[in-house]
Amino acid sequence: MSILSALGLATLGQVVDVLLRHRRAIGTIVPQVVLEEQAIDDLFISSHPVERGANITDHAVKQPVQLLMRCGWSYSGTLTNITASGLAPGPREAYQALRDLQESRQPFDVVTPKRAYKNMLIKRLTQTTAVDTENALIVQVEMQEVILVDAILGPANGSIGQAQSVGPTDNTTDNGAFQAPVNLGAKQLTDVTGNLSASDNATLDGVLP
Repeated sequence: MSILSALGLATLGQVVDVLLRHRRAIGTIVPQVVLEEQAIDDLFISSHPVERGANITDHAVKQPVQLLMRCGWSYSGTLTNITASGLAPGPREAYQALRDLQESRQPFDVVTPKRAYKNMLIKRLTQTTAVDTENALIVQVEMQEVILVDAILGPANGSIGQAQSVGPTDNTTDNGAFQAPVNLGAKQLTDVTGNLSASDNATLDGVLP
């Protein structure tokens, strides 16, 4: 193999290496190197007995996805770490960018070679400095998915629908619908003691003082 061919293969290998490394992105932040990556998909399953034939999905709830990435940046690799916006940031700039992304509390996407993650937030940043990493950045980024749902809007004014409480004295039917009051006219009390028998009167005399 000639020297030119060897140099060509070496250059091609560096380009491919750069492209493969840049398939990972935390929002718009591209790690220079990812030392470790761990994804956790958790399903909460009720420990109580479930009636046979019941809907199992009512007793198993999908938990937010958690993603842990151990990333590294160094000044020595910035020349070969080229992104769409130019050279990748150094350790100090990358660490500040991660902190700004966490403090913004705005959901972002994470791209990895195996999977894309939507609506993620940085839960924890753990930065470690040792003797051999004094001039580099080694940080563990713990991210968690934010599960977003659509609000249910009311049919009339487009506001969020709320259940209306009904008092015990309201005129409502059995299904909660309003019913107009009915005028039954004036009522007059009638003395019915005259229609009681002798035994009933004796019972009342024994009860009433």
